[in-house]
Amino acid sequence: MATNVCQFSDSGLPLWVSAVAKNELLDAAEPGQEEQSKQAGEPEDLPSPRKLAEMMVILLKKGSPRILDSVGAVLLSTIQLALQRSEYGVVLGMTRFVCARLLGNDSLALEKLQLTRDSLRENFFEIDRYVRDEVADEDDLRQQLESAKSLIRSVLTDV
Repeated sequence: MATNVCQFSDSGLPLWVSAVAKNELLDAAEPGQEEQSKQAGEPEDLPSPRKLAEMMVILLKKGSPRILDSVGAVLLSTIQLALQRSEYGVVLGMTRFVCARLLGNDSLALEKLQLTRDSLRENFFEIDRYVRDEVADEDDLRQQLESAKSLIRSVLTDV
């Protein structure tokens, strides 16, 4: 299942969005799958999308909360597009990136991030609608979306 989740070559989304989402899914996958992707990936001395994403997270967390808020909202806006295109792996990967990496367990930081908080709430209800209406009979797809909802619930206590 995980190998199908990570194939974004035909995606209509920007490549960097797909790369961030794919890396998040690979990080969440079993260690054997991540090791296979490293073997087929680029040489160690070249910057990888994973390293760039890690650097972006570090810089955003150290910088202005307003910039973090804006970037969080932009990243979360890609979830709406991914839902419309039935790219549920991107939905899960991008949700994981924002909730686990950018926000983490810092609920105090989220209080200052109005755009991000509103986008998360909006995405939660949109994902919930897709679970009920679009993928009700498809267990794998429903599980991806349920996982995305759980990630949002972990940072938003009022949904």
